[in-house]
Amino acid sequence: MVNWLQRLLATLFISAVLTARGGYCDSAQPLSPEYEACIARANGVTAEMLRCSNDELERQTLRLSRAMRLIMDSPRISTERKQEIASGEKEWEAGRDKNCFATAQHEAGGGSLASMIARDCAVSKTADHAAELEAIARE
Repeated sequence: MVNWLQRLLATLFISAVLTARGGYCDSAQPLSPEYEACIARANGVTAEMLRCSNDELERQTLRLSRAMRLIMDSPRISTERKQEIASGEKEWEAGRDKNCFATAQHEAGGGSLASMIARDCAVSKTADHAAELEAIARE
């Protein structure tokens, strides 16, 4: 009975937070309409919400890759600046993952809620970073 009640409370908490914030993401950048629709269809089911977040992370990663290509192809951006940006990408990704894992452990302490928080943190940070790179590409 306690396990069932804990799952119910966790599901209600996840649903409330996702509804209020459009996901755990604190991104200044809008996330895709597909993500919002997927979260709504998930109806509080953690595995489904995690799938939605994984799909959105893939979309945002593709967006980030497109922005990197634009930067690398831009004749307006110096070779030095391009190299600087490219060399920082692996560090950025490792830092994102480390920070998101730490945030999830702090906020949830483990379990399915922690994995959801970590994944949505990665989505948020990737969306923000993609926007930063898109802005550089437009310079």
